[in-house]
Amino acid sequence: ATVLRYLIRQKVRVPADISVAGYGYVQELYSYLRFATVDQHPAQFGSRAAEMLIEWLANPARQPESVVVPCTLIPGETVAHVRARSAQKTLA
Repeated sequence: ATVLRYLIRQKVRVPADISVAGYGYVQELYSYLRFATVDQHPAQFGSRAAEMLIEWLANPARQPESVVVPCTLIPGETVAHVRARSAQKTLA
């Protein structure tokens, strides 16, 4: 949010000149732009971490498992769409 405010003060056009995305389901700037962000579902994350800790305490010799906790992209107005033509020029 601070970066976005700074860019706007510097007359940098978001997202025309630069895209900005956040995490943690940032909602502070909805009055100006809908912020593109990621909801990490902290309650699910914390709950799964606690379950894994309890499992590890019950069986410390067991190898810990790798877990991917899902997240959700919240689309907004602060990230530009990639144009196919621009992407081709970048790759060339």
